[in-house]
Amino acid sequence: MPIPNRNFTFTTGNNKRSQLQRLKNGVSQVFIFANLLFNIYTSDLPITVFRKYAYADCQAIMTADGHWQTVEGVLSKDMATIGKYLQTWKLEISATNMVSAVFQINKEAKR
Repeated sequence: MPIPNRNFTFTTGNNKRSQLQRLKNGVSQVFIFANLLFNIYTSDLPITVFRKYAYADCQAIMTADGHWQTVEGVLSKDMATIGKYLQTWKLEISATNMVSAVFQINKEAKR
């Protein structure tokens, strides 16, 4: 359902501004219940091997393991599971807000 009278622009890294665009769907984050509605909408996220964490409309999956190959394999499987869920419910990940981080204590890390 379109949101009436909601527009946006974006600015690139070299300060070029886009044309005014009409927002066609979604819920404004200014709307007091936006995060609550998002959490209700995504309350049926599928079970993953890694732990899931959420705050407002941000989601994270995390784990700890001594073997990089294990982390990489399970993360790939979990992301495929979440990807199918997102496709089913017509949700998209914001590529600009997606972050991947690996912390390793071992001083001889090869990756």
